[in-house]
Amino acid sequence: MLTELQKNFLSKLKISSKESIQFDTLHQILLQMAHLIPCENIDIMEGHPQKISRVNLEEKLLLNNHGGLCML
Repeated sequence: MLTELQKNFLSKLKISSKESIQFDTLHQILLQMAHLIPCENIDIMEGHPQKISRVNLEEKLLLNNHGGLCML
């Protein structure tokens, strides 16, 4: 059974939440992440660094439609 967070994340990636998350589907998940969630550092450049937490990442990626963390 998937959690709401997992369902929302898969929805963002345009992957059916009816599919169970297995090792075999990891490749598809990573490809979709690369295509649909760009890396960005806008918050850091604007002087608003955020802690890396489940809540902050959920807000950033799923609710605010921002990109993922850029670790370059």
